[in-house]
Amino acid sequence: MLSLVPWNHRGPLPEGCAPQAMMAEALGLTTARLNALLKDKIGLFSLDALVNIATRAGLSVRLLVK
Repeated sequence: MLSLVPWNHRGPLPEGCAPQAMMAEALGLTTARLNALLKDKIGLFSLDALVNIATRAGLSVRLLVK
């Protein structure tokens, strides 16, 4: 199974680490949108989109409103 952790270092891609294009496809995003997400530009995404991305990444989402 491939890790969705990006490899942002020089040198060869470690085994099991996915390139951004592969990560974007798995998450249902374009590479540009994934790049924005990786650069912490979450303000460009709706809450609904972020929940969908997290779910596709295999995370469970719980929203607590106080």
